[in-house]
Amino acid sequence: GGQNKRAAEIFAALDYKDSKSLADACNYAYATELMDAGSFNEAYGVFTALGEYADSRQKAMECGYLYADSLEERGEYLQAAETFSSLSGYSDSAERAKTNYYIYAESLFDKGDYNAAEKIYLLLGSYADSEEKVSRIRYIYGTEKFDLGDYEGAAVIFESLGDYGNSGEMALESRYRQAIKARNTGSFEEAARILETLDGYKDSRDMAQELRFNLGEEFFAAEEYVTALEHFIAAGDYPGAADRADECSYVIAMLHMDAGEYEEAYDILITLDYKDSATMALEARYQMALVCLRGGDYSSAADIFLSLGSYS
Repeated sequence: GGQNKRAAEIFAALDYKDSKSLADACNYAYATELMDAGSFNEAYGVFTALGEYADSRQKAMECGYLYADSLEERGEYLQAAETFSSLSGYSDSAERAKTNYYIYAESLFDKGDYNAAEKIYLLLGSYADSEEKVSRIRYIYGTEKFDLGDYEGAAVIFESLGDYGNSGEMALESRYRQAIKARNTGSFEEAARILETLDGYKDSRDMAQELRFNLGEEFFAAEEYVTALEHFIAAGDYPGAADRADECSYVIAMLHMDAGEYEEAYDILITLDYKDSATMALEARYQMALVCLRGGDYSSAADIFLSLGSYS
């Protein structure tokens, strides 16, 4: 082996007659001796360097395959997988690469190195149960976030898992706890929005309605009547919500009246059965007629006055 290597080095250093082909022949013989001795990786390097000489390319593939096989036998699964992958589909190298990547991923999973394992399972696609393992790892991530109180992060993961295991139930519970956390820290609107997406999970509907009603009261006290109305409406059939919504609408209509916006006031008042809303609707129409009259639109004024009957 050493003689062929040395001869190849000498011929390669010459630029004389057929020294190049003689160097290739010596290197080929040296690579064959390495292969026969089981030095597959070193033989692979020599055959690869020979390029298209004789059957060097085929021999290089064969040596690479045998080297990868030896790595697998020694339990060096990642290196075996990478070597099989480099063989451009030689024999069953593609399938052997997947097998070794899978075994390596399993070892990472068993050690709890889920991040590294997940990357390989994703690379393997539908091979064996790789897709199920990806879901299992992500479920573990979700439970870890849940246990740490990161309910929003947990919910995002569980929601992405679809019908895997009890992911649907865990997604609902995560969102529910996210809402409770938001409520307890004073983020009432955020809490209500989350609870309203939970389709009646546990007491989410009742809690959302209560939050909306209380928000309505806060905005009403702050004289933000339009926003208060939106919350009272969102409170649905929560006790008192409908009455408070009517009161908000009435106040808004009166503000329009005070601002001379009689048509806007009228449009609200005719929808209400609250206090003197019917009478105030007539007053709004009466004021609309006066505006038309003062503006010279006698025809419109007359029509409105006629519609008012005996009012005023």
